[in-house]
Amino acid sequence: MKYIWKREINSSEEEFIVIVEGLTLTGTYNKNKHSTLEYTKSKLMDGTLLKKNWWAQEGYMSTDPKQQGLGYMMSYAAANTAISEEAIAIYISSGSVDGGGSALIKKLGGVFYKDIIFISESNESVNYPGYVIAPKTMLEKSQQGWKKNNWLLT
Repeated sequence: MKYIWKREINSSEEEFIVIVEGLTLTGTYNKNKHSTLEYTKSKLMDGTLLKKNWWAQEGYMSTDPKQQGLGYMMSYAAANTAISEEAIAIYISSGSVDGGGSALIKKLGGVFYKDIIFISESNESVNYPGYVIAPKTMLEKSQQGWKKNNWLLT
């Protein structure tokens, strides 16, 4: 799937393209700066199993340049994909939101939980802190965000 956003700033056109391949999203800003975001729908990085119909962000979202609303567009494409895959929740570990990440997660409707219970591969309960977002909420809030930054989905 491919998403293309455009906007005009100071008489010059800017473009941001997001390509979704499986659970990997790659964004390209004005043909030369890149953004990335990855998800899993089976296991966390340490092998802990995800709940049925849950996704988890793997690592950090990277956007270049910063402060242009690109995180909203990456999140919009991710939420659309999650909805089409019938995901009911997206988990973002508290370690994945350092820097500006926690502010974006909160703006997207993420709710922080201190103890989310998952099951390990050895069938033991493990608790992790992190944010949980419903994909439909993420879709709606991310759309508000990129529109506020004057982007138009073409």
